[in-house]
Amino acid sequence: MPCLQPLPATSYDYGSWHPGIKIQRHYHVNVEGRDYSVPSHLIGELGSLKIMAVTIEIYHDSTLVAVHPRRAVPP
Repeated sequence: MPCLQPLPATSYDYGSWHPGIKIQRHYHVNVEGRDYSVPSHLIGELGSLKIMAVTIEIYHDSTLVAVHPRRAVPP
């Protein structure tokens, strides 16, 4: 009986966490000058962001509520 399982098909995407982000009245959060949408019923609530190289993940009460491709800010 093997003790190890196979590695995932994709590598782990490291990111930085940003807790306590308030969802604005236009149901977006701003990351590096770009707006990313959140479900409108979360307006005024606090969320957390996980900013990774290629995606932005938005969480509310530890539940993933939105995933967006990360857009580069023009120089």
